[in-house]
Amino acid sequence: MICVSLTATTTEQALEQMAAAYAQADLVELRLDYLTDPQLGRLLAARRGPIIVTNRPEREGGKYQGEESSRIATLKRAKELGADYVDVELDCAAQLAECPGPGKLIVSYHNFTETPSDLDAIHGQICATGADIAKIAVMARDITDNLRVFDLLKQTKLPTVALCMGELGLISRLLAPKFGAFLTFASLDKG
Repeated sequence: MICVSLTATTTEQALEQMAAAYAQADLVELRLDYLTDPQLGRLLAARRGPIIVTNRPEREGGKYQGEESSRIATLKRAKELGADYVDVELDCAAQLAECPGPGKLIVSYHNFTETPSDLDAIHGQICATGADIAKIAVMARDITDNLRVFDLLKQTKLPTVALCMGELGLISRLLAPKFGAFLTFASLDKG
């Protein structure tokens, strides 16, 4: 599956981007952390296909700067309102693991400096949270880091998104589906 991440700053822009994304992708990721006026109910009602709701904090590469309890409450609300997927970070996954709602839980790990040597152990920690889907995004410092991500994808039983970031990691976004990735990310814009 191909997922387009929406980085609009207003609800109106997000609605426009969502319409364009559904015309080209299998699902969209709604990045609430980019929105200055997130009208969650309205955005979820406007979806034309599956949607991932994310509210990524700065510590994980996102834009959210508010109270952590508010951020988690918004993600819980998204699950209760019927978001197909809610993406939460590994360090706070327990707060959403038992949240009611039909949506699936994506538990994410991000490393913006390297591809750790213990990818299997990190994946194991994600699996232990009760995640429906694991997501691991790491920085490629060498082209061979992509191979380590592909090896992880080949051996996992839990649906997993695994990719390398940075220029050296571009190949992982293209080839990850060939190794069993649950989805890969694309952009509406060139580049």
